[in-house]
Amino acid sequence: MQRTPTNCLTLAALILFLATISGPAHAAEQWRCQLDLHQGDSGILEFTRTGDRINGRTVVTRNTGAGPFTHTISGRWQGEVIEFRRTLNPASSHQVFKGIVVPTSEATNRPSDRKPGDPVYRMAGRFAFKYQGIWSADCFPAPKTFRTGSLELRQTYMADLDRGIISSGPGADIWFQAKNPIERYITPRNRARIAIAGRRSLGRDGCAALHLGTRPIPVSSLPAGTYVCVKTSERRFAQFRVNVAAGPSPGRMQIGYTTWER
Repeated sequence: MQRTPTNCLTLAALILFLATISGPAHAAEQWRCQLDLHQGDSGILEFTRTGDRINGRTVVTRNTGAGPFTHTISGRWQGEVIEFRRTLNPASSHQVFKGIVVPTSEATNRPSDRKPGDPVYRMAGRFAFKYQGIWSADCFPAPKTFRTGSLELRQTYMADLDRGIISSGPGADIWFQAKNPIERYITPRNRARIAIAGRRSLGRDGCAALHLGTRPIPVSSLPAGTYVCVKTSERRFAQFRVNVAAGPSPGRMQIGYTTWER
């Protein structure tokens, strides 16, 4: 069928109408917040914000040391108001969080007052039954992942966590060194630095705050479930988890890693 000018105008009007009612597309934002529940319980609040919708989780350790406990959240952050529900256990139970959001840039006297470690937003409000609880959070843009994946690191081999490959080249970061069948290490290479993070993920910021060095880590200190922080040869922070321990010589260590952008 031949299109007439009227048909073209009608089609253009329809496209414009659909674009108007659907609204502009919103890029997803990743946020990570230091969460304080003001009864001694603390942890993190991390979520994805798309438009004014948020979805994510809280990871909280109680003041008794119990935890960490992870719960999903969903809700809205619109302007200076945030509201979300935290799903508890059983899933039919929940807590409502309500609060305000303020950008810290509004409370500085001059641009030089802004420091690199300052939160971008501060949040505060009430939560729980009859809003008896008080919560607050300091929020930062979540670190962006540069590369993530898994590797099998065999004894005497090296891994490049910037490229996510087994490599003995100048970009290698860690070496499964074996002086003999008993004396074995994970050793940093090419100016990389490492340190054991423990049994919990520290994330980029936690690894950046950890004292990283060049001392080799004995393989005997790396059972399954151990996290290790790395500053790579290309000066990125990374973290790997020992998913399967090395085992007797000749060993094969299975690791899952994340390397963050600078």
